[in-house]
Amino acid sequence: MSQKIVLKSSIIKVELNPTQIVYLKFLLEGYDHLALPIVVDGKKAEIKMLVHPSEAEILIALIREEFPSASVLRDE
Repeated sequence: MSQKIVLKSSIIKVELNPTQIVYLKFLLEGYDHLALPIVVDGKKAEIKMLVHPSEAEILIALIREEFPSASVLRDE
């Protein structure tokens, strides 16, 4: 009998300087694709990131360290 496995990601919403979107994506690649970034609004640099719940705090710490002026919202 097969069992369904349901995986649920945490959602972290970030707003930063639009010129920093590429750098954010570069950092995520360097951290072994820590999160999947989805750009909601490129002009405002609103980004929704899907991350494994156990990695969410690491992602938030990375964003706060690299982008001190960024706005970070956690949406479970």
